[in-house]
Amino acid sequence: MSTDYSYTITDLENLFENAQDKIDTYRSVSDETVMKRIKDGSWSILEICDHLVVFGNLYLKEMDKAITKSNPVPQQEGPFRPRWHFRKMASLFEPPYKMKMKTLPALQPSNTENLSETFDGLSDIQANILYILEQAGASRWNLKKIKGKNPVYRFLSMNLIEYMVMIDVHQRRHFWQIEQLLSILNEN
Repeated sequence: MSTDYSYTITDLENLFENAQDKIDTYRSVSDETVMKRIKDGSWSILEICDHLVVFGNLYLKEMDKAITKSNPVPQQEGPFRPRWHFRKMASLFEPPYKMKMKTLPALQPSNTENLSETFDGLSDIQANILYILEQAGASRWNLKKIKGKNPVYRFLSMNLIEYMVMIDVHQRRHFWQIEQLLSILNEN
């Protein structure tokens, strides 16, 4: 996917609504399939989704801090675009990906037993982001001026559009991975 990662609030809402649709689809997959690993050392669909919950919650926590710190919130109409290095990082995450990335210990799956809790957690992330976007649209927030820290690499500053782009592209990367897994599992 080639994109300049320039989004309006509505574009972002559509991305996270589409993510919720994917999550709803994964909820309908059998428990056995969701928990199955195709080989030792690989992640199951449940583990991938839990990894997304861990990642999403870390980012949401930092987004909330940035919003709270930015009072009053600067205003501007979109579209909004991340800075160059975040666009480049996002492009590396784009599915189908050519480069595997090692998962940092802080982002490892932690809840690999409870399907409902994991899928609910992933849905909650989408709902929280959509709520933030609703507020941003109603109050005309400038997503580039609301700044915080990267939740993993604390020396990096991020703004709200960068948080959202990274969550979106990371989710799409792993949703693509889940689709590949489902294809393999359905063949067996």
